[in-house]
Amino acid sequence: MAKGPLGITDIVNWHVGVGWGMFGGGTSSLAFENRKRVPGFYVKNDIGAWDSAQRCHWDDEWAQRMGHPAAYDYGAMRTAWMIHLVTNWMGDDAWLWKITAAVRKFNYHGDTTTITGIVHDVDVAASTATIDLRGVNQRGETTCDARMVVLLPPAGGGAAVIPPFELDQVPEASTP
Repeated sequence: MAKGPLGITDIVNWHVGVGWGMFGGGTSSLAFENRKRVPGFYVKNDIGAWDSAQRCHWDDEWAQRMGHPAAYDYGAMRTAWMIHLVTNWMGDDAWLWKITAAVRKFNYHGDTTTITGIVHDVDVAASTATIDLRGVNQRGETTCDARMVVLLPPAGGGAAVIPPFELDQVPEASTP
């Protein structure tokens, strides 16, 4: 599955779909309240107005001031792209059960990412398929990868059997 070339419209649509994320955002009074909550997330722009540091995702000049060649995506976007590939593959009766994903390099405006996946393992007894995925940009660089486990539907038809939720089975988030 190919995604891109990445542009500002993609970033805008991402925010329309998922909101502003854990740092908040918004405009006017919402931004004012958020500046009080996380003041370090706001810096003055070139005209002296408070603006979100998050603008590195749509403002090339700001990203360049941070040492990047251009504005860049959100890593979670590429995780969503890999999920998109898997959910297209698995169909409506399967269940995406486990996801482990990593973002390896920046994805700059203008980049195109090709997402591929390989079924790594099928456990017939557990009715699961484990899929290894990766995203590669037009320069041949791997920018993200993942391993996902899909609960497969029964061989005779019907929906996958979803195990009960167990909080102690949820792994902690980590960074390399």
